[in-house]
Amino acid sequence: MKKTKKFIFDGMLLTATALIMRTVGVVFNAYISDKLTKSGMGLFTLVMSVYSFAVTFATSGINLAATRLTAEAMGHGNSREIRDAMVRCIIYSLFFGCVGGMGLYFGAEFFGGVLMGDERTVPSLRLLSFGLPYLSVSSALNGYFTAVRRVIKSAACQFFEQLLKILFTVLGFAAFLDRGLEYGCLALVGASMLAETLSALLAFILYIADLKKHNDRSGGRVSGLTGKLCGIALPVAVSAYFRSGLLTAEHMLIPWGLKRSGVGADAALASYGVVQGMVLPVVLYPSAFIAAFTSLLIPEFAEDIASGERERNNRIADRAIGATLVFSIGVAAVMMSFSEPLGLAIYKSRECGYFIRLIGALIPVMYLDGVVDAMLKGMGYQFYSMVVNIIDALVSCACVFVLVPRMGINGYVVTIFIGEILNFALSISKLLAHSDIRVQVFKRVVFPLAAGIGATSIAHLIFRCTSVNFWLQIIVACAIYICLLFTTGSLDFFGVIRRRRQRDKSL
Repeated sequence: MKKTKKFIFDGMLLTATALIMRTVGVVFNAYISDKLTKSGMGLFTLVMSVYSFAVTFATSGINLAATRLTAEAMGHGNSREIRDAMVRCIIYSLFFGCVGGMGLYFGAEFFGGVLMGDERTVPSLRLLSFGLPYLSVSSALNGYFTAVRRVIKSAACQFFEQLLKILFTVLGFAAFLDRGLEYGCLALVGASMLAETLSALLAFILYIADLKKHNDRSGGRVSGLTGKLCGIALPVAVSAYFRSGLLTAEHMLIPWGLKRSGVGADAALASYGVVQGMVLPVVLYPSAFIAAFTSLLIPEFAEDIASGERERNNRIADRAIGATLVFSIGVAAVMMSFSEPLGLAIYKSRECGYFIRLIGALIPVMYLDGVVDAMLKGMGYQFYSMVVNIIDALVSCACVFVLVPRMGINGYVVTIFIGEILNFALSISKLLAHSDIRVQVFKRVVFPLAAGIGATSIAHLIFRCTSVNFWLQIIVACAIYICLLFTTGSLDFFGVIRRRRQRDKSL
C-alpha cells in the first residue's frame, strides 16, 4: 500500500510539473511563432529535426538503462549495486555525448548545407553541439531520480531549465532578431543549449547529495553490470538511431515534398512549421496529465518483476489503460469540437485550428501508445519496441515520399495517422499477448465516446445564443463529460477506493 501511495504522489507531482511546463511551453511557443513568423518556426523546426538525431545518439538509451538498473538494484535491496550502476551509466553517457557533440559540430555543414539545403541552419547546429555531453549526463541522472522516486529533484531541474530558456531567449531576441531569421533561430537554440547545460549541472549537484542515502554499503558488488547496461541501452539506442534517422529524413522530405506539390520554399517551411512546431504541441499538451504516471510505470514494472509481484503489475496496467482511454477520448472530443477558437486564441490562426481538428481524432491512439510502450519497456521488451519503432519510421518515411508531393501538407497529416495507428496496433498486441489484461470495450471506449460527443454537443447548445468565452464552454463540456462517465459507470473512482479499503482490511 505504501508503494501505491508513493506511486500516486510522485505521479501527481510530475503531473503538476508537466502541466506547468507545458502551459509555459505553449505560451512560449506562441511568443516564438509571433517573433519568428511561420517561416522562422519552420526553419527552427528543421534545425531541431537534425538536432533530435544528435540527441538520440548522445543519450543512446541511457535514461531507460539508468531507470531499470537502479530500480532492479532497489528491488534487490543493494545500495552498492545502485552506486556501481550509476557510475557506469555516467561514463556511458559522457562517451556518447562527447562523440555526438563532435559529430554534430564537424558535420553541421553537411547536415545543414547539403542534406537540408539551407546554409542558415549550420551555425545553429554547431552551437547546439556543445550542450550534448551535458544533456546526455542529465538524461542518466533523470533516470536515476525516477527510479529512486525522488521526482521532485527532476521536477526542480525542469523548472530551472525552462525559466533559463525563456530568459535567455528573450535576451537573445532583443539582441539578434532584427538581423534576420538566421540570427533569431541562432538566439533561440543558443538559449536552449545554455539552459540545458546549466540544468544538467544542477541535476549532478542534486545527484551527489542524494547518494548519501546509499552510503550504508548494504549488499555486495554485483558482476556483469556493464553487460547488463549495454544489454538494456544498446537495443534501445539502435532502435532510436534508426527511428530518429528516418524521422530526420522524413522531416527533411516534408519541405521537399511540399515544394514538389507546387508550394514555394518559404510557404513550405511555413506549412511545416504550423503542423510540427505549433499544432502538435497543442494536441499533446493534455497528455501531461498521464505522461508523468507513464514515466513511472517503467521502474514500477521493473522492480515488481524483480521481486515477483506480477499480479500488482496487471492491476496497475489495467487501471492505466482504462484511465488513459477515458481521459484521451474526452480530450479528443474537446479538441475537435473547439479546434477553431483554440487555434485563434493561441496562435491567431484558423489554419492551426483546422489541423488541430484533424489530428485531434488521433489523440486516443497517441496517448495510449505512450502508456503501452512504457509498460513493454518495464517488462523487458525493449527489443520488440525497437523493431516496432523502426517499422513505424520506415512506413512514415515512405508515406511522406509518396503522399506529400501529391497531397501537400494533408499528405503529412495522413502519414501521422498511418504511423501512429501502426505503432499502436503492434505494441498493444504484444502487451495483451504477454499479460492478463482484458480491456472492457464498452466501459472504456464506447461509453466514453458517446459521453464525449454528448458533452460537447450539450455545451454548444447551452451557449449557442450567447457570447460566453469559449474557455468557459470547454470547462462546462468537461464537467458534463465527467458526469456522463459516472452515469455510465466508466468512471468509478469511489468504487476503487471502497475495494481498496476492503482489501486492506482483509490483509
